[in-house]
Amino acid sequence: MVTSYLPARILVGIDKQDLEKQSLYAIFENTYKRRLQWAEEVIGAVIGGEEEAEILQTSVGNALLVIRETTYDTQNVAIEYSLSLLRGESLYRFSNLSPQNRRGEGKA
Repeated sequence: MVTSYLPARILVGIDKQDLEKQSLYAIFENTYKRRLQWAEEVIGAVIGGEEEAEILQTSVGNALLVIRETTYDTQNVAIEYSLSLLRGESLYRFSNLSPQNRRGEGKA
């Protein structure tokens, strides 16, 4: 379960974009010419309530992984803040968005 918050003053008309045809990050880069550079994540745990349990198909009171992420462009402007809730009993793989990791850039 992911909720994203976007700066409407920078991404004018973002609500009209078709996310079934391309990813949100592709829209940032291709439509708005905002090249993403890095992200900061804060990871923790919370106890799931009724709404989260129903959406994530788990039990009320189960531990959930919570990830708060802010993604920045090359001008260090925050382009997305997202709040993710994931089932605690699943395994996840994380990778980062940084200048050294971006599509092989920065590698020797």
